[in-house]
Amino acid sequence: MDWTTILLTVSFVITILLFTVVLLNRLEIIKLARYSVLLLEPLIAFSIALMYISIWGLIFTRVSDTLPITILALIGFIAPLFALLKLSNYSNHKLYYKTLNILRGRAKLLPVFNELKAFIRSEYDVTAYNFLFRKYKNFFKVLLGANDAENKRFVLEVQLASTEDYGKIMVQLSSTEAIEQSVAAENFDMEKFFTSGFGGTNPKISGNYNNTLKSVVDKAGLEFFTDYNKDIQEAIAVKFFELANKYNYAKLESWRNIWVCYYDFSDKTKTIINQKIMKKAERLIKRKYASYNVWLIRSFFDSSVVFFLLNEDLENSAGIRAEIEDDYFSLLKQRDEFNVFDRASFRLRFDSKQNFVENYGGSWYYYLH
Repeated sequence: MDWTTILLTVSFVITILLFTVVLLNRLEIIKLARYSVLLLEPLIAFSIALMYISIWGLIFTRVSDTLPITILALIGFIAPLFALLKLSNYSNHKLYYKTLNILRGRAKLLPVFNELKAFIRSEYDVTAYNFLFRKYKNFFKVLLGANDAENKRFVLEVQLASTEDYGKIMVQLSSTEAIEQSVAAENFDMEKFFTSGFGGTNPKISGNYNNTLKSVVDKAGLEFFTDYNKDIQEAIAVKFFELANKYNYAKLESWRNIWVCYYDFSDKTKTIINQKIMKKAERLIKRKYASYNVWLIRSFFDSSVVFFLLNEDLENSAGIRAEIEDDYFSLLKQRDEFNVFDRASFRLRFDSKQNFVENYGGSWYYYLH
């Protein structure tokens, strides 16, 4: 068999297995964790794409080996692959990068969103940079028989300026309240939105979600959770509906289940900048503080950990840690286009390779968990 036949066979078998798992989960014969359900959709999309590639390969390797035919084959399978990703709602951080264009003066908000931005500012003293309204139409739910009502869900994504803004628009709950509300919630909420499986709420997944939440609380000793303020969500959704009608933004009669969610622009920007400068910072700090035996620097979202070789080296570094933080922070500020980093609140963590190996088995997974 040639490569196209092998690829077609393998991808077909994988796709059938994945669909079988999905159907068994929907019928509650098996129980999948929340994140397992979320991972299944891109896996199915990928396996379908592989089948599509192999089918085109079978067609064109038997027709011609010329370059133009090969180019046509590539176009033929790339276009439907993008369509699959679009239908599966993997937007690749579209909102964030559109926000960058607005802040850099390359794009402008639509009038409907300008007025919504002013409403949020006046009502909640919160700065919103950008908005993305989209239909949550799950391609795989259609394949698995979900009815039209289940598929008509809409998302209004709001890009907030800072962590402070994010905190203002959310609500702080005690860990006990968070668990009780998550279990008792009957309205459309984040947990239900993402654990509804493929065409209907799966109580087994929801139960697993709440058990996982409790285990996180117990393990981390958390006292508070930040959760969505349902009243604010509803008020923003109602205002958006009103403004959309005013500006003829869309066909309103089909709208229902508008889920309003928020993203922290500053948090994501910090993470991106931190990842970009980490290697440069590591080279600088290793060279400047060579006598202190710096092993490596590892970034974790918007912060980083400086590892020394031994516990003794870590103890000896106490007098230079503030200076290391200053050096690291200066590199961050070189790329801080939107002034998201603040020296007063910026901190690095310090640890040792010895501790990493002895207490975490040299595993980043265990170190993070």
